[in-house]
Amino acid sequence: MRGVVLSVIFVLCGAPALAGAPAAAPPASALCLNPDKNYDADWIAGRAVSIKATAGKRPRASYRAETNCIGIDGRARITIEAKQTCLAAGDAVKLRRPGDAGVQTCAIVKLDPAP
Repeated sequence: MRGVVLSVIFVLCGAPALAGAPAAAPPASALCLNPDKNYDADWIAGRAVSIKATAGKRPRASYRAETNCIGIDGRARITIEAKQTCLAAGDAVKLRRPGDAGVQTCAIVKLDPAP
């Protein structure tokens, strides 16, 4: 009976404290890629793009970005626009193809450090 009482006390007293605790933030990347600085962006395959910093202290940031771009290929000139100082999911990817009058704007949907 005593074990049941202690369990009930924990549920009634301890659960609100756990529920109100802030969730742990995901670890921030140690390397920031600022697209206002020099970088290379190249098509990998499908909708994936490789983005590598070409300036700054070593080690330099290097990412594999999954995008929602349609018809991306090796002919496209790829540029990146970040909302903040460091590149993140949701930032804009712009594609310009040779002979094409317009620019396709899409977004990064997933950003992983390059292997």
